[in-house]
Amino acid sequence: MRNIAEFDGILLFESANRYYLQYDAGAHMIKIKNLEITAAEVKNILKSEDSAQAVYDIIIRYQNKGIYGEDA
Repeated sequence: MRNIAEFDGILLFESANRYYLQYDAGAHMIKIKNLEITAAEVKNILKSEDSAQAVYDIIIRYQNKGIYGEDA
């Protein structure tokens, strides 16, 4: 596992040539999830003027598709 960056408590990391966002998906308790994202999404995050907002947008886009990630 290699940490790439952190945005407002959301960790962007790489593991086995795959990229993930680790975030707290819990409403009333902590529920850490690892959401796999694409290399293109990582590039967009890192070049964005507001990387934290780019991360949130990606998480919401996946959640709107019913994809929340695996338990960490």
